Amino acid sequence: MKRRLGIAQALIASPKIVLVDEPTAGLDPAERIRFRNLLRSLSEERIVILSTHIVEDIAATCSSLAVIKNGHATSFPSLQALASQAKGKVWKWKVRSEQYNQLHMKGEVISTEVTTDAVELRVLSTERPDEAAVEVNPTIEEGYLVWNQKAERIL
Repeated sequence: MKRRLGIAQALIASPKIVLVDEPTAGLDPAERIRFRNLLRSLSEERIVILSTHIVEDIAATCSSLAVIKNGHATSFPSLQALASQAKGKVWKWKVRSEQYNQLHMKGEVISTEVTTDAVELRVLSTERPDEAAVEVNPTIEEGYLVWNQKAERIL
């Protein structure tokens, strides 16, 4: 409710630029969706600057973005432009559950999805981490990791 009041207060003067910092942090999923939809709607009439680390918020509300590192901003004309920073470096493959803990691979496991008999891995690596691994399209988050060199030890 406080956020709604804050947005209402900010919009009374019809500003050309709206700046929001971590606007959906702490909101339940339904309220996050409503708030992201509000931001998208506001962006049709004015500039909305969104400061957040929540990738879902970026994907749901932004058409272009700028990322700041060490005080310098880098602009990306589209979300796909950021994601493409990891092109050729994201791999996906399934391993049996019992093999997962014994893996010694080149690359950083970005995510896992556990099923009843297997673990599906998404790995960031400059080379194929396993013969069964298949190259997949990178996400915004994976593009950011490569761009920001957070995965520097493997790239």
